[in-house]
Amino acid sequence: MEKISVTKARALLGDIVNKVAFGNERVILDRAGKDVAAVISIEDLRLLERLVEEEEDRIDIEEAKRTLAEGGKAAPYEEVRKELGLTSRAASGGKSAARNRRRSKSKA
Repeated sequence: MEKISVTKARALLGDIVNKVAFGNERVILDRAGKDVAAVISIEDLRLLERLVEEEEDRIDIEEAKRTLAEGGKAAPYEEVRKELGLTSRAASGGKSAARNRRRSKSKA
């Protein structure tokens, strides 16, 4: 995997995009010797997003199992969403409330 400074990447952006898009390469960008970003193909991005979503689903399931094992009472999905003042699942893009909370925390 190639590593290049952000400053140099500015001058070589077209070449970097071509390497990534057509050469199936990945490029790490660094600033002052510290890795700060990566340029990856759209296929790699889609794979990464799918894997993240699958992992978030697994975490949601484990959290639900743990809550039930601790004596938590199961409630109908729509009833919980209504109590929390959440919109329909379709309007939220199909994402769970727990997943949205995790994403909000990671952006802060």
